[in-house]
Amino acid sequence: MKEKTLSWGKCNIETSPVGSSSWKNVGTIKDGTTKLSTQAGEEHLAKEEGGAVIARRVGSSTYTLEFDLFLAAGDTRPFEDKDGIIEGEYQFRVIPESPKAVGFSIARASVSCEDNYTTAEGIVLHYVAKCLKPETGKTITPIENAGEGKTGH
Repeated sequence: MKEKTLSWGKCNIETSPVGSSSWKNVGTIKDGTTKLSTQAGEEHLAKEEGGAVIARRVGSSTYTLEFDLFLAAGDTRPFEDKDGIIEGEYQFRVIPESPKAVGFSIARASVSCEDNYTTAEGIVLHYVAKCLKPETGKTITPIENAGEGKTGH
């Protein structure tokens, strides 16, 4: 049986303002915190008298990317925020550890930040990127062979 290349394990996250081609790595990601969540679109049902469904329509799914970063002495935050609010829109690339694995990109997202501190971990920044519908294409786009030359652009 052929070995499967999965997108699990360590990843890199790159970001840039929407419309820019200058990507930067977000920093040191806390283990196990990178997460892409999907919320299914709202379901609308047409029911006849008595409750039987005669038609069904489902809206588009929505997506949220979350990750935590360690903030060490000398580190620069990947986004400027004012009490957790980050102005503008950003695009993201999530690049898995394996060069042959599938990563993904997000064309548009609004981002917020929560500052956390414990004596066990120090300062940890929790970022939430709420994905927005792009002008064209899909909200989440797979990147085949994501680790082959995609970082550092």
